[in-house]
Formats: sequence, structure tokens, C-alpha cells
Amino acid sequence: MVKELESIKSQNGPPKGPMCNSSLIKRKSNGTDAADEGEKKKLARENEALRAQIQRMKIAAENQVRSRADEKLINGLKRKVYEYENDLEKSEGRLARARAKLAKNAEGRAGFVQQLKEKYDREVANLKKKLTTRFFYPRE
Repeated sequence: MVKELESIKSQNGPPKGPMCNSSLIKRKSNGTDAADEGEKKKLARENEALRAQIQRMKIAAENQVRSRADEKLINGLKRKVYEYENDLEKSEGRLARARAKLAKNAEGRAGFVQQLKEKYDREVANLKKKLTTRFFYPRE
């Protein structure tokens, strides 16, 4: 029997009627419901605004910390770039001097090779002359 009553209650939903507590509460709150809803929405908007402000403040605080770290990183990178530029200029200077020295050595070697070739050509000419003179005029 208790089960039957419970099934009837669950099928019909909550109790209704003038003597029911929930209907009394509804009657009393009908006038203040709209005011309460408006107040509730106003408080919700203020709450959201405060949360957004807190979030912006947190982000600003983090950005300051990041900015200091970024400044250190940027200064370090600028210093390295300056050092690398100086090293590059020094290396380019050394390379230019080495190329000039190599060109000078190449010119000197070319002159030396030319002198050797001329000396060789003279020796060959002398040897040919000696061979021709001995061949046509043999010694006795």
C-alpha cells in the first residue's frame, strides 16, 4: 500500500493546492521575484566584471615578469650579435689579407716559373747548338 501511494505521488508530481507550502511560497515571492531576478543578474554582471578585472591584473603581473626576462634575453642576444659582427669583420679582414698574399704569391710564382722556362729554353737552345756543331764538325 505504501508503494502504491509513492507511485501515485511520483505520477502526479509535487502536491498542488492552496494548502501546499510551495504554492504559499510562490504567492509570497511573486512580487519580489522580478526584483530578486534583477538583483541576481546585476550581481552576476558585477561578479563577471570583477573576475575579468582580476584576470587582467594577473596577466599584467605575468607580463611584467616576462618583460624583465625578455629584456634580459634581448640584451643578451644584442650583445652576442655585436660580438659576432666584430668577429665577422675581423675574419673578413684576415680573409682579404690572405687573398692578397695568395695573389701576390701567385704573381711571384708565375714570374719564377717564367724565369725557369726561359732558363730551360736557353739550355735547350745551347744543347741543340752543341749537338749540331758536334754533329757537323766532329772533333778529331
